[in-house]
Amino acid sequence: MKKIILGLTIGMMIGSVTTAVAATQGEVTAVFANFIFKINGQEKKMDTTPLVYDGTSYLPVRAIADLLGYNVKYTTESRTIALDQPAVKSEPVDTAKWVALRELTLVPGIKVTISPGTPQINLEYGKQNFIFNLPNSTEDEKIAISNPGNIQMLVKDGTTYLNRSDLERLGLPH
Repeated sequence: MKKIILGLTIGMMIGSVTTAVAATQGEVTAVFANFIFKINGQEKKMDTTPLVYDGTSYLPVRAIADLLGYNVKYTTESRTIALDQPAVKSEPVDTAKWVALRELTLVPGIKVTISPGTPQINLEYGKQNFIFNLPNSTEDEKIAISNPGNIQMLVKDGTTYLNRSDLERLGLPH
């Protein structure tokens, strides 16, 4: 009987402490808000409703990450929320349309040089000389045009390609 009374007493004490701690947290009054979300000018719909409290909007992390195209990962031990961009899947270059510049360097009579201190590539074939200004970034797919000759140059995944039909038009071997 003493054990039952002791157990009930301990249970009531734990319940009282929990209630007392919860009471010190206070209450929050927030308002549901209907917002129009635009990402890069395009309207997006959220599945959940944001809250507004004391003039500040509180948005669900997962919903915002989904709108932005990010992956969300939560680590319980460290209480960390991580947002990561998914890996971009790059389509392979169509080799029927493009030839790698490094392959052209193996063709007799074609000379490719990079101008020191400039973002330029020079392609020489006989008396013809074509100058390409490289894009600032080689991370994304970029297209540049030679001067003279209007040869399209594609920079993708760190590799430089030239347009085969442009080379044919100018009588360049490829």
